[in-house]
Amino acid sequence: MGLKLERSKLLIDRDRLTKLLGLLGSGHDGEIAAAGRMADALIRNAGVTWADVIAPETVQRELIDALRAENEELGEKVRRLSVQNNELAQATRVTVYQRRRRVKRFATLIIALAIALVGFWFVSELFE
Repeated sequence: MGLKLERSKLLIDRDRLTKLLGLLGSGHDGEIAAAGRMADALIRNAGVTWADVIAPETVQRELIDALRAENEELGEKVRRLSVQNNELAQATRVTVYQRRRRVKRFATLIIALAIALVGFWFVSELFE
């Protein structure tokens, strides 16, 4: 068992295991052997050992450590994404501000041109 313990490995059908272990008290040797093999297969298919089943606190401690490590990784990822989001928001505000400034300058230029044209027209009308 490593620190990076998969959660799916800890999913043991405990009800089935209990029933199989109960069959170990049978008076029939074949039934006892079959129950033992089936219990062992159940444990191995779950990806754990008998020691993990008998001392689950070790498995639980490793799972807790793995979940804490995953939680720290996710927390760091959230912090990085938050920083990126703030940077993008700031860049968007700057871009919007710059566009508004350009639109205002363009509108001022158009108004100045319109006033100049009206002035030229008015002056040309006076001198005709």
